[in-house]
Amino acid sequence: MAPAATHSALAELFNCSGKTFPLAGTGTTALEMAIANCTKRGDNVFVVSHGCFENRSIEICTRKGLNTDVLSAQWGKTIPVGDINKKLRYLESQISQLFYWV
Repeated sequence: MAPAATHSALAELFNCSGKTFPLAGTGTTALEMAIANCTKRGDNVFVVSHGCFENRSIEICTRKGLNTDVLSAQWGKTIPVGDINKKLRYLESQISQLFYWV
């Protein structure tokens, strides 16, 4: 498939009116891009951390100069939804983006 056709097919697939392009990379690449494209220095972000990928997102957010509020669980444990909702209600007026990787 030609590049223009690939871009067009991606736009249709994702119902996107903007420009699309394929990018090969690791999960960290996707995480870095998501944070880079959705936030700016000084934004407030809330990260619910259950392990490796969320810890990477915390590092990326810190490196970018984001105000990062973290709710984390011990390895192998989960955070009760009620705790997340309580924190979200508290932060509601301050959050720029919510990164929650399932």
